[in-house]
Amino acid sequence: MGQLENRGAMRLNIPSGPARQDLIELCATYDLPRPENEAAHMLWCIGQSHGIARITDKFKLARRLAEKMGQPLAWPHVMKTHATLETWPKGARRSLTASGTPRHRSDTGRGCGLRASLHHIAALGNRERRFLF
Repeated sequence: MGQLENRGAMRLNIPSGPARQDLIELCATYDLPRPENEAAHMLWCIGQSHGIARITDKFKLARRLAEKMGQPLAWPHVMKTHATLETWPKGARRSLTASGTPRHRSDTGRGCGLRASLHHIAALGNRERRFLF
């Protein structure tokens, strides 16, 4: 009888999103300073609705953007990546500059590159995205 009792299911209270300290440690892993104001709110919202996996996806894309610009990863890269990925599902065909202002595709003289890669990755499902990085 004791063996049957040990086979029961454990009840755990799993939080709906990552804890604040977890987000701070995740940012430190990517060499980002502690998030404040808009960045902290963005991370909290993404964490509550999609979890840590979506946050790390955005950090990875932002790191690629920073490398392409020849700069170290910073919050403006993360915010630009987030804003760009948020506008694509709504049908917007514009990218955003680091300050968050829209820039038309023809202004850059290029129609492909990192923005096209971000668009392609945003269109993929979670299973396919896992294998990109």
